[in-house]
Amino acid sequence: MRKDYVVQPSRTQVYRAKLKAGEIIEGSLFTQYSKLWDYTEELKKTNPGSTVVIDTELVVDGKTKFKRIYICFNACKQGWLHGCRKIIGLDACHVKSYHKAQLLWAIGIDADNGYYPIAYAVVEKEWHESWSWFLKLLKEDLNLEDSLGITFMTDRQKGLVKSIGDIWPTCEHRFCVRHMYANFKKKFKDDLIRGKLWKATRSTKVEDFQTCMLEIKELNENAWKWLNGISPKVLDVEAKKFGNFMAHWGGQGHYQVSINQTAIATVNLKGKYCTCRKWSLTGIPYQHAIAAIYSEHEDPMKYVDICYHKESQMKCYGDVMYGINMEKYWTKTGRPPLVPPKIVKQPGRPKKLRIREIGEILPSQRKFKLVHKSYTCSSCKQEGHNYKSCSKRADLVATINKKKATQTTQSSRSHLSRNEGSNAPEKEHAEDDDAEVQNQDFPTEMIRQTATQNEAMLSILKTYKEIAVKKKKKTQ
Repeated sequence: MRKDYVVQPSRTQVYRAKLKAGEIIEGSLFTQYSKLWDYTEELKKTNPGSTVVIDTELVVDGKTKFKRIYICFNACKQGWLHGCRKIIGLDACHVKSYHKAQLLWAIGIDADNGYYPIAYAVVEKEWHESWSWFLKLLKEDLNLEDSLGITFMTDRQKGLVKSIGDIWPTCEHRFCVRHMYANFKKKFKDDLIRGKLWKATRSTKVEDFQTCMLEIKELNENAWKWLNGISPKVLDVEAKKFGNFMAHWGGQGHYQVSINQTAIATVNLKGKYCTCRKWSLTGIPYQHAIAAIYSEHEDPMKYVDICYHKESQMKCYGDVMYGINMEKYWTKTGRPPLVPPKIVKQPGRPKKLRIREIGEILPSQRKFKLVHKSYTCSSCKQEGHNYKSCSKRADLVATINKKKATQTTQSSRSHLSRNEGSNAPEKEHAEDDDAEVQNQDFPTEMIRQTATQNEAMLSILKTYKEIAVKKKKKTQ
């Protein structure tokens, strides 16, 4: 800029020029907020059945100020109702913009264990009032008057636990163990207790869970009290293959499953239930149930829950989410334009890095370790060394060179005998050369002396070839 335009602006002037350039390209924030009414109307017009709600508040001068917005597309709503599992995950994050805000969202799980967006909202901050407003609208959209069979998964956000309890008092509310573990290790830093926590988390039977909790109580009673108020729930269950289980028929779809003549579980195929509770928790028959299903000569896929079927996945994404038109084609509502919310400056210096968990390693502190793999020698076929450092390599090389020298000697002798037979009439002309060869005892004696030197043998063979060529020329 100094070179091309011969100006020297200050840092503040450059910053203001950048803001004005952004307003020319993207528009000012005040202008964008004033178009929100028309934008919501366009969303409802292009996506019939969608829910778009704006919450506002009045200011002193009579203007309407934006407070929060809620959006739930009809395609997402119908997809969750007809194809997804009855699980809803709730979470929030910061919106990094000029006007600070919080983004709340509800996420489902499709038939392929993928995230499925249901609804989202932009609110002023994360607290009990904003969560209650969001969940009430979600309850109306998804017709969740009866929360029976619905499970909510959260990470104990501020005000979220109380809001769910007020709106759905009888629902299944579970907490993510990863976030719970992050809070747990702040108070209890014993690795043995942490291992017992994950063991209790993976328990599928109430008896196994209680046993793990008693082991934690013996190690640290305060840790047991901290965990005792949280309901058990399986969050990490891995499918296992059908093993050597024997299913004994009991009548009407009931089986007693045993291994090594020891009874371990009872399966009810008609009710799709196993006493290990893995089938009920995941909707997928496990090894006990598979043993009983094979006894019925049926396919285990028949007993998998309908939420995993292809038809359910097609229903999730069968509806269409339509785009909106250009701004000049929007329907004008004529409502008074909204004013941006008040900018609340956060106390302290703005943070550039997120707050790390206890025990989390910074990227700058990570060190890569070399993995030493075992080598296998290609010569002696033993581990721990390679061909170059093999102690038996010298013996092998000597043996190989000796074999090569023997083969070379035999081939040289046969070649000389053939040459002598073919050049018998011409012996007189080659007496000098023959005498020279005999004086040198070529090639037997020299090859024996240099049997271990490959380069010497090559030079001898080359010399022999030159002599043979000279003989041939003399005979001609």
